[in-house]
Amino acid sequence: MATAWFCFVSLGIAVYAATDGYDLGVGILSPRLARNAQERAALRDAIITTWAANEVWLIALGGLFFLSFPQAYATAFSGFYLAFMILLWCLIGRGLAIEMRAHLGTPVWRTACDILFPAASFLVAFALGTAAGNVLRGVPIDAEGRMFLPLWTNLSLAGGPAIFDWYTIPVGLLTVSVFALHGANFLAYKTEGDLRRRAARAALESAVPAGVLILAIIFLSPWINPSLAINYQAHPGLYTVFAWILAAFVATLALNVLGRYLLAFAASALLLVALATTVALGLYPNLLPGRPDPQYSLTVFNASASTYGLTVALIWFLIGLTLVGFYLVILYRLFSERVRPAQEEH
Repeated sequence: MATAWFCFVSLGIAVYAATDGYDLGVGILSPRLARNAQERAALRDAIITTWAANEVWLIALGGLFFLSFPQAYATAFSGFYLAFMILLWCLIGRGLAIEMRAHLGTPVWRTACDILFPAASFLVAFALGTAAGNVLRGVPIDAEGRMFLPLWTNLSLAGGPAIFDWYTIPVGLLTVSVFALHGANFLAYKTEGDLRRRAARAALESAVPAGVLILAIIFLSPWINPSLAINYQAHPGLYTVFAWILAAFVATLALNVLGRYLLAFAASALLLVALATTVALGLYPNLLPGRPDPQYSLTVFNASASTYGLTVALIWFLIGLTLVGFYLVILYRLFSERVRPAQEEH
């Protein structure tokens, strides 16, 4: 049952990346794509009906993690407390920049929202990526299940681990670049005219750092944390997930060039799911790998709730997932039309 819940949490992470990832990507690219107030309004209109629903997956992930692996939840949230507070304030800032802008009539406040929207989107994506980087690298857990990491180090290879260090920063930048690629594909599908052409070009430009960083992190990760390669070495068939990554990456570029923007967006979503799957396959059964002492790692077996609790929770989880699924299908169907730059700013 603990393994099943590991799969559910991993699936939730993949779904969140594929959904809220394009919202964050739109925010990251907004200064690059929008040339005037009407185009900035079009970018907001493209995500205004879905961003809050997509972000619910992040809240649900916190609940699922607390429900299924309470000890790992307590260790992670206490050890990363400052980082989580930074992420929380960035999420609040992004929401305010999207929702409050139309209610603030003065140019100063609207300009502030136009600056806050891309800045907060970048920081949220970067923070999520560095969080993943910390998990991949491993964290210093003691015998009592406690951990502490400084916010940053001098970034040298010889320096100790930190929330922001030489390894986690590239993982954060990888997340930013892949989300930008995903958001650009979404806008190429969702918009028209010059805005669509700029979005399609931005997707190809974002693919360059994304591809370089994907390769770098794939080769660096087993070196910095050898336990990530254990499952792949024991089960060579798992290496096919890397072919999935390559195929999705090539497909999103080829479909973009061919002008099949909806399919390019689907391919970049598959790329994000493949990357999340790669991480999950490498980590299992670890939730928080111990560094430098692996014996203190928190795993799905020593950090999970009771079997009875997980079984009861599974029933309610499936009911809730079904309801959310229906809601999202209806939401995306109702607001599937393309957006156009308005004649007036709003």
